[in-house]
Amino acid sequence: MLLALSTILVAASCSNGSGGSAGEDEAAPVYAYIGGSTGLDIVNVADPASPVLVGSYATAQYVLDVKVSGDLAVLSTGSQGVFFVDVSDPTSPTLKGRYTVGTWTNAKETEISGDYAYIAYDSQGLVILNISNPASPSYVMSISKYTATGVTLSGNYAYVALATSGFGVVDVSTPSSAAYVGTCACNSNKNSSTYQDSAQQCVVSGNYAYVTEGSGGLAIVDISTPASPSQVGYYVTPDFARGIDLSGDFAYVTDIYNGIYVIGVSTPTAPSQYNFSDLAMGDQLLITGGKAYVPTYEGLKIIDISNPASPALKGTYGASNYYCSVYLE
Repeated sequence: MLLALSTILVAASCSNGSGGSAGEDEAAPVYAYIGGSTGLDIVNVADPASPVLVGSYATAQYVLDVKVSGDLAVLSTGSQGVFFVDVSDPTSPTLKGRYTVGTWTNAKETEISGDYAYIAYDSQGLVILNISNPASPSYVMSISKYTATGVTLSGNYAYVALATSGFGVVDVSTPSSAAYVGTCACNSNKNSSTYQDSAQQCVVSGNYAYVTEGSGGLAIVDISTPASPSQVGYYVTPDFARGIDLSGDFAYVTDIYNGIYVIGVSTPTAPSQYNFSDLAMGDQLLITGGKAYVPTYEGLKIIDISNPASPALKGTYGASNYYCSVYLE
């Protein structure tokens, strides 16, 4: 999710026959790795107004999350587990390996650091794999004390969305002995028995973690002391907050039934709505290069957010496709 959170994967410039650079009219490709109901699509979004499909890899289940490290794409596919896909040739992605713990639990989100993958694996908790050989990923350990629905990494810590248990901090400095060092409840104080806060995804910036809370909206957690994280602020969205990323002084939160809430977080103890856009409703949101990439049930939406007061749709890919996740490196 905030992948520390977000940058752009720009393929190396092509070379012409004489060894010089390609013609100026040949823009270097920018690949978006999009997960959805039919698998992974790799799309060149160098021209947001005219995205082009480059390659695909089919899965039997929804791809709930995509991460890419070098030539390896890691797909979290719910009950089908985690797929490791070689994307060295974007036109022909191929399976290298797979990991699953069974069909009764869901791989929801993965983060990668070096030779290790950290998987928010629902009721299995946080699962850690050694992926130095993606053809044969090996189990390192899991921490199943809490349900894990989202994960992000920063420094020696994994920050984990814990569904109804709130938010947790895991010391992963030694992956084989990873352990929770602190947790906290997240509560939006939405005073209704109809709603239950349930942490979905989280991103980290500086001393704060920003956690989407489903029906509870957005919770802001002080993580300056990892052993004692504490909620310091919240903002309630109308329905169900799931995707999140940060840009400047703003958190962009996708409410899956409404759209994108632009929330000012320059004062973490008092977040406030700055703007709202109904241009996209989705499960994730990723920001890079002044654009928000939002996978939706009507394709991938590319939105110019260079002016937070006036987001503008720049392009759509796959308007008939149901997408759940997106990654640009």
